[in-house]
Amino acid sequence: MDADFGPFFIKFCSYFPYSAKLCLNANHWAQRQAEKAGIGFTPMDNAFAAVDDVPALQAICDSFGEEHILALLEKWLRILPYPFTEDDTAAGYRYDVSIVQAEFSLTQMLDRPVTGRIFLEQMIRDNLDLGRPDKISLIFGRRIHNGRKRPTRSEFRTRIVTDNVTPAVRVEYKHSKVKQYHKEGRALRTETVINDPGDFGIGKGLANLPALRQVGFTANRRLLKPRPRCRRRRDHRHHQPRHHPGRDPHRGPALHRRARPGPALSPVRLQAAAQRLHQPRPPHPPRAAARQAL
Repeated sequence: MDADFGPFFIKFCSYFPYSAKLCLNANHWAQRQAEKAGIGFTPMDNAFAAVDDVPALQAICDSFGEEHILALLEKWLRILPYPFTEDDTAAGYRYDVSIVQAEFSLTQMLDRPVTGRIFLEQMIRDNLDLGRPDKISLIFGRRIHNGRKRPTRSEFRTRIVTDNVTPAVRVEYKHSKVKQYHKEGRALRTETVINDPGDFGIGKGLANLPALRQVGFTANRRLLKPRPRCRRRRDHRHHQPRHHPGRDPHRGPALHRRARPGPALSPVRLQAAAQRLHQPRPPHPPRAAARQAL
C-alpha cells in the first residue's frame, strides 16, 4: 500500500534475467492527489461517481506520466529485497521499464441508474456488429488488409459475456480489445485494453505512454460516437416518384415503365381473339370426377 498510489503489487522472478512485473492503478493515484488538493469526490471502485471540481480533477489526471511510475518503482526497489545485489547495481544492472498492458477507461454516470440495465441491453443489441473489420478500422483508426500475402491477423469478433457476470460486450483487434459494461449498476464503463503496443506501431518503452493514451481514449470516444444506420441521403427527391408529362401523377413509379410494342395481328386473328373473349368458360368438373379421370 503506497501513500500516493494506494494498492499495487510487484512480482520478482527468482531466476535469470530476474524480470519483474509492476501493476498499478492510476485512478487510485488521482484519488489521493484530489484529497491532497482538497477536491471533494465520491469514489466508485477505480472510478469517480461524483466530483466537485471536474476541470481541476481532469488536470490532475492529465498530469500523470512516466515520471510518476518510475518514482514509484525506484522508491520500492530501495525497500523491497530483489535479486540484484549492490555490486550488480553499481555495474549498471537495473530494470528497464516497458509497457506490457495498458488500460484506458471512461466512466459515464447514468441519470437514471434504475433503467441502466435496460439501456445496456439495448446497447449490446445495437453493437453486435462492432467486431466486423470495417467497424474495427473506424474504432482504432487502423487499416485492415484483406490480401493473401499480408492480411491483418485478428479474429474480428464481438463477444457478449453474460454468464454469472455483469453483461458486457467485447470487441477484439489483434491483442487488444474494447469492452463496455454496466459498472456497479450506476454507470456505463468503456475500456480499451492494449496488450501489445506493436499492434498500433508503437514501441513498448515507458516513454510511449502518451501515444498509447491517445490511442486508448480515442478508441473509447469513437465507440461512443453515434453511427448512422443508413448512408443514403435523406432527401425528399429520393422518396417522390418522378412525374412524366402526359401521365397520371398518382400512378406508382412501377407503372411508368415503357411497354414494348407487340407483333401486329391480322384482322382474322383479331376477330378470332374477340370471339374467344365472349365465349363462356366451361364449368370446372367436380373433385370426385376429376379424381376418377386421373
